[in-house]
Amino acid sequence: MEWLIEPFSYVYILKAHLVSLFLCAFCGFLSSFLILKSYSLLADALSHSITPGIVIAYTTSFSYTASSFLCGLFALFSMAIVSKSSKLKTDTIIGIVFSSFFALSLFLVSIFTIPVKLESLFLGDILSLEDSEVFELAILLGSLFCFVLLSYKKIKFIFFDELGAFVAGLNVGFYKIMFFILLCFCTVASLKTVGAVLVTAMLVAPGASAFMISKKFDKIVFLATIFAGFSGFFGVYLSYFLDTYASAMIVLTQLFIFALCFIYKRVVYDRVFA
Repeated sequence: MEWLIEPFSYVYILKAHLVSLFLCAFCGFLSSFLILKSYSLLADALSHSITPGIVIAYTTSFSYTASSFLCGLFALFSMAIVSKSSKLKTDTIIGIVFSSFFALSLFLVSIFTIPVKLESLFLGDILSLEDSEVFELAILLGSLFCFVLLSYKKIKFIFFDELGAFVAGLNVGFYKIMFFILLCFCTVASLKTVGAVLVTAMLVAPGASAFMISKKFDKIVFLATIFAGFSGFFGVYLSYFLDTYASAMIVLTQLFIFALCFIYKRVVYDRVFA
């Protein structure tokens, strides 16, 4: 039975387990709000929009996290400006912006020499995390968790009843901006885990799974966080034995949980509560 705990004897795999556990759990928390407001496509757009920042960071001495984060903010700002100054629908604007930013990243890759493989940019490489990167992620996630604990009820109020929150005296604009900044930070942090291509699944699948088996939002948030954290931890664990991408196993584990929730809803939940 020693082979079951063999992965934890390696420091780099242990680091990957811890990072994926907490990072995926936070993604699961945010996914509940994204599903509630039908912002799933926004998560996809943001994950592709920060890729130019990655390339810029690798070709200059600029910070990886700061460069990606600024690109994400610029993408969100661009979508907001176009949305307010045109009659285009939101999904159309998102599609134009995220494809443009992704095309820009490919253009930059083609003209600059970067010291990493494209696979690590777009599929993630959590097993190669340096101690400095783990420390940076720990500070980032710690800050995000603190803000969430202090602002959870206010953000929930705003997402359920924006007008009511405004009448109640909440600074709706501030908290909405802060939520999207949280989303941007989380997307940037997730790049090392699952890459730009698969980060959307981390921000959508947990919330979608939880929404199928519960109608109480607090319970949905809790379940989505648990589902995502488990997927992150178990996905890395499975990738060791299957000798495959950790990012792929994390997402496949989330999709497996989604399938189980779907079956439960169709076979059990709908029959009992119909």
